[in-house]
Order: sequence, then structure tokens, then C-alpha cells
Amino acid sequence: MTYFCAEILPAVRLRKPGIRLWIVGSNPPAGVQALACDDITVTGWVDSTKPYLDACQISIAPIRYGAG
Repeated sequence: MTYFCAEILPAVRLRKPGIRLWIVGSNPPAGVQALACDDITVTGWVDSTKPYLDACQISIAPIRYGAG
């Protein structure tokens, strides 16, 4: 998420000014928690991601590498 916020989000904001970002997931590390500001909300663990997915315009899965 730190990479996304630094490298990708500025380009998204050019196309969608005023967009808000909700970072949803359990146990966000300190670097992710530090991203919280007026237009970025870090929720930590939630009972269900459905309300967030239902309300969003864009959904991302922050996986930069992997296998399987």
C-alpha cells in the first residue's frame, strides 16, 4: 500500500480528483497506518469487506509479486 500510495495513487487522483482511499485489512503495519489522512482511511480488521466493496468505484489487491 505504501508503494500504491506513493506511485499509483497520484495518477489515479489526476483522473478522479477528490477520490478517497479505504485501506481495509487486519493488522496494518506502522508504515500503512502512517498513510492515514483526510482522504485515506486505514480501518484495520473489519467484520466484512462487503460494505466497502459495494460502495467503492475501484478495488485493488496490493500484490506486487507471488506464485502459485
